Amino acid sequence: MFRFRPHHALILAASLTITCLRVDAQQSMRFGLMVGPSVNWLNADANDWTSETRTRWSYGLMADFFMTDRYALSSGMTIASRQAHLDVSDTVGEYTLGSVDIPLVLKMQTQQFDRMTYFAKFGGGIGFRTRERVELLPDRMEEQHLENYFTPIQTQFIIGLGAEYEVDGSSAIVLGADFTMGLNDALKDDDPRISKRDNFRFYGVQFTLGFFF
Repeated sequence: MFRFRPHHALILAASLTITCLRVDAQQSMRFGLMVGPSVNWLNADANDWTSETRTRWSYGLMADFFMTDRYALSSGMTIASRQAHLDVSDTVGEYTLGSVDIPLVLKMQTQQFDRMTYFAKFGGGIGFRTRERVELLPDRMEEQHLENYFTPIQTQFIIGLGAEYEVDGSSAIVLGADFTMGLNDALKDDDPRISKRDNFRFYGVQFTLGFFF
């Protein structure tokens, strides 16, 4: 079975960067800020495990690079936080991951109707671990704790829907929801409770309230 490795993520990141740089500099672009809650859980190919959803908050920068009036490459930088409850191998855990995420999606917009524009987006993203917290019950002896439970790089598939309300000119209020599906292992194989075949991945729904300037 194919296993996603860090060097695959680096190749993906380089490809996304090159794609962004190839957007014609003469095409219009705009930037904005966003904030919103995300509902997350862990999914796996393993047996004998259960996961419960948890809600965290994210915020960051949005950027649209328009190729035509209705099609854009949408990117940005999000300070993201994900959390999930995981019961596996007779151990209950609360897993919290902080990361810097860089999405790159194709954004397809409708024509404007009474200042409202609707859009769909499809693409992927890459996240870099910045912090983590893992609480396990029953607690382990200190020498059994790992320095890191999460892999350093997270990649994800993104699909979303949303709407914009034009305030004036290029300024707009944005509301949206994205479904995200992890593409690589979120948890490291060093954890003795987890088999190398388990392949735990973060899934989630990110809600967005934003403003383009």
